[in-house]
Amino acid sequence: MLLKDKFSHDDERAFKASEEFIPVFLIRVLFALFAVLYALYALTDLIYFPTLWPLIFALRFGLVIPVFIITIVLSYTKIFIKYYQPLMMVNFVVGGLAIAFMLILSPNNVVYYGGLFMVYFSGYFLVKLRFVPATLSGFSILLFHFFGTLLYQNNLNETFYYGMLFFLGANLIGMMGAYNNEYMQRKQFLRDQDIEKINAQLKKQNEEKALQLQQIADANRKNEAQHRLTEALKETESRFEQISMQSRTIFYELNAEGLYTYASKAMETILGYTIDEIVNQRYFYELFPKAMREEYKKMGYEELAKGKVISDFINPLETKSGKIVWMTSFMMPVYNPSGELIAYHGSDMDITEQKQKQDEIKHISYHDFLTKIPNRRYYHEKLESLDKERYYPLAVVIFDFNGLKVINDAFGHDAGNEALIKVANTIKNAIGDADVCARIGGDEFALLLPKTNLVATEKILQHIKQKIKKQSVQGINYSLAVGYEFKQDLHYPISEVMNAAENMMYKNKVLEGSSMRNRAIMSILKTLTDKYEEEKIHSKRVSEYCRAIGQGLDIKGEALKELELAGMLHDIGKISIPDEILKKPGSLNQAEWAEMKNHTLNGYQILRAADQYSDLAEYAMTHHERIDGQGYPNGIKGKKIPLYSRIIAVADAYEAMTSDRPYRKAISHEEAIAELNRYRNTQFDGKIVDVFIEKVLKEKDPTKSLS
Repeated sequence: MLLKDKFSHDDERAFKASEEFIPVFLIRVLFALFAVLYALYALTDLIYFPTLWPLIFALRFGLVIPVFIITIVLSYTKIFIKYYQPLMMVNFVVGGLAIAFMLILSPNNVVYYGGLFMVYFSGYFLVKLRFVPATLSGFSILLFHFFGTLLYQNNLNETFYYGMLFFLGANLIGMMGAYNNEYMQRKQFLRDQDIEKINAQLKKQNEEKALQLQQIADANRKNEAQHRLTEALKETESRFEQISMQSRTIFYELNAEGLYTYASKAMETILGYTIDEIVNQRYFYELFPKAMREEYKKMGYEELAKGKVISDFINPLETKSGKIVWMTSFMMPVYNPSGELIAYHGSDMDITEQKQKQDEIKHISYHDFLTKIPNRRYYHEKLESLDKERYYPLAVVIFDFNGLKVINDAFGHDAGNEALIKVANTIKNAIGDADVCARIGGDEFALLLPKTNLVATEKILQHIKQKIKKQSVQGINYSLAVGYEFKQDLHYPISEVMNAAENMMYKNKVLEGSSMRNRAIMSILKTLTDKYEEEKIHSKRVSEYCRAIGQGLDIKGEALKELELAGMLHDIGKISIPDEILKKPGSLNQAEWAEMKNHTLNGYQILRAADQYSDLAEYAMTHHERIDGQGYPNGIKGKKIPLYSRIIAVADAYEAMTSDRPYRKAISHEEAIAELNRYRNTQFDGKIVDVFIEKVLKEKDPTKSLS
């Protein structure tokens, strides 16, 4: 196909003036880059043209770079669009001739060969020159280079000839690229023109139909002209129906109440209803799918009452056989001479095929690749659309997958993915068609349940929990931490609803019952202690020492259990410390020690993420603070350090001193007591040291487990 086939003179003018195919922003960026590169490469002129560099500099900075800058400035004016092709030719030729001139002076310089290749590539492929100007520009540079070298240089070598062959090939390839680019632009332009013509024809026919309908009423009052008008109307209607059928467009009329008073024959081919089954028999909303009928009925009457033009309204209709087709609707109000709305003239075009293609693309962008359920993007858009009074109470439910990390660590990500898919399917199968299930994070899922109260929500969640409880992967069970909140008031911000649901979820993630922490936290601890046997022993002993100290301080009941658990979890932040630091046999350097000290903050973040109200996070962060304020991470001192953190500090220090470490051997029981006394009331709480020494170590054999 030739480039100008099917192009009229007017089409050609419109195509050349079209801004759609002119990449204005790209041109600004490219030419700014070209100007910078041309300026930077001036350094090579000093090397390769020690005597001629003033001439080359004048060429670069006096001609080429100013042309580029002028082009950038013009891109902000209307002139740029009108004279785009000539401007790009000038830039292409000027930029290319400048480098070709340098090659004529120095034909063996590979730097300038590369520069000229960049010019050819930019001219043919980046600035979107059309075939003819691109070809003329490219070959102008090539011929100038070729003949200039022949005239200026006496001895030509293989580098020149091979270079010319490569440049010739680059031009031929560039011609084909420019031809193909212009061909596709022209093809798209014609397609757009055809669509505009079809739309204009349909609108014109719609207007003609409205006029003909008015003529029917006039013809009934004029018996003498009735036959002639009727025949003319039949002929016009026949042509109109043909266009309607070919364009798969239903033309119709609704009265002020929304009843069909006219429908074109395309109604039969698209929806399967005969005209007699529609006209004066059905209202507009009766063609919508049953599940959406009431919603569209309410919305439709609201729009009809406004008496305004309705355009580009995309909606589903249900055929007589129950199939769903998608239409784009255009409706125009009709008024009587007194200004009263009496009817609507409309057209519905079948866009089912286009809609299906769009839906496929949209489905991919709105769904999680692994679990196939909606993703975070879909969830937030749906959340916004459901934040309306007619959907209240709106239940927002957040799930967090407990145990995914353990499964991944033990059996790899394939097993973890298998578990995620099982969980997603379980949640999805527990809800209705109007509800939304989405994966909003690596191990987080969410539900949106419109018109769902507390009782109904808890029933759904109980069903999901029971199903999850029976599931496992590689013999490992897992669970879901759940939090939810309801929006029943427009003044309750949806962001706060989500925060409340998340906070409830995090709290439930850490707390199971009144005295035991969530298995997710324990799973992290298990991962740590399974990797490092010494950490397992250390955590257990510190926990036991803490319990014993707590008993010595007369701490009882749930508070004592919390202290024991705090001792168990105090070093949980070490899960984030690299193996080479934890297992290093020698002393840590400054950077490694700084990394090791981060385990307090890491532990705080891990525990706080599970339940922002839990004091366990505070204890993990502050158990290395000192009474004199010289500890870390915050340098707090005295009684500002939580009691449990001060207890952990004593138990942790004693256990560490009396146990072997990769970097040192254990010290004796007596030496450890001496160290505790040495640093009492500076590093350690003196009262806790006394209780530990007098009530714990004297009553138990320190060489054996306290348990």
